Amino acid sequence: MSTLGDNVEAAKTRKRIKTNAELAALVEMREGDLSRLLRNDDPNPELKTLLRLAKALDTSVESLIEGVDPEYAAKLRRDFSWDRLRELVSRMNDDQRRHLVTLLHAMLATENAETAVQ
Repeated sequence: MSTLGDNVEAAKTRKRIKTNAELAALVEMREGDLSRLLRNDDPNPELKTLLRLAKALDTSVESLIEGVDPEYAAKLRRDFSWDRLRELVSRMNDDQRRHLVTLLHAMLATENAETAVQ
């Protein structure tokens, strides 16, 4: 099983970032906080930290948490999905939101009908 620190270090190497200070500046966090994260001393980094790391390293949050504790990775995926959905919905106008609700209702009705047939 890999760690978040291992995955960040690998991405840092691919991006040719040589020092933690350089990465910390790109991510806009203190070098000490980044070092704790890389040593895996921070068992529950915030999603926004992972998003900033992924952006600075030209990678995805998924690749940063690949091989990490499965329960934690699943939690981050759920959090990321909901955060992303909230962000997208917040950018919609009222007509787009109504259309989305209509689509979701149709999807749920279809799923419920398929479940009932089985």
